[in-house]
Amino acid sequence: MEKSPEVATAVPYNHEKGKYLLMKRSGERNTNPGKWEFPSGHIQKKDASESISEGNADGHIQKKESPRNAALRELEEETGLKGTLLKSGKPFTTETEDGLYRVHPFLVKIDGQPEISREHEKYDWIRPEELEKYDTVKDLRKDLKQVGALD
Repeated sequence: MEKSPEVATAVPYNHEKGKYLLMKRSGERNTNPGKWEFPSGHIQKKDASESISEGNADGHIQKKESPRNAALRELEEETGLKGTLLKSGKPFTTETEDGLYRVHPFLVKIDGQPEISREHEKYDWIRPEELEKYDTVKDLRKDLKQVGALD
């Protein structure tokens, strides 16, 4: 059985505001257009440059990016913000229209205002109890629960 693709999610938290950063996906996106989400993305495989006798067909090992590094990378790519890891949440599996995904959520401390990338239309600062006002991607509440931000 093939393993589910792995995704890392940064749950950005601004301590001064006491709020979390939520991003609205661009209406041009193929998956979940216009839905609100936390910065996230696939955990990438990296090609280790050493040639060895084991590994894939060309003699290179495919190393996987750590979920932690993927979450921090996605945060910076999607918002222009650098973050500090506060807490690792328990990974969980979710089913989307594209299939099953293994999600690795991380609570990340941020400062400053995000930049809007091509992936998003706008952003908002929210408290967890305000989530019902937003049309979010599936299992966004679970991201908050897994990092201890929501009961």
